[in-house]
Amino acid sequence: MNISQKVHLPLIISLAIGFCVLFVNAWNSLSEIERDIYAAEQYTMSNIFNQKYQAKLDVAISNVINLTQNSFVIEALLEDDKSIAIQGLNTFMATYKKNTEYKIPKYQNPYP
Repeated sequence: MNISQKVHLPLIISLAIGFCVLFVNAWNSLSEIERDIYAAEQYTMSNIFNQKYQAKLDVAISNVINLTQNSFVIEALLEDDKSIAIQGLNTFMATYKKNTEYKIPKYQNPYP
């Protein structure tokens, strides 16, 4: 082995090892960045879901309060007559359909 080979061979080996270390370090850094991004996105989506859920819950609570104050429901409960409640709530539903984007969900039988 001459001097040139004695210098170049360890230099090339150390460069190859250095590139391998750099590649592994870059790979680990990218994996960590990806995990952080997914965690941040999950937190954001969870907050959005919770806000939307709370808004729907607030609407549901206000609707229940409205129904408990509805004179048709109160009269139907006092007289034990469902037809009064059905008639009054049908007009109530018609008003909802006319003034909102409310759609009556279609019943889908889960057991065809």
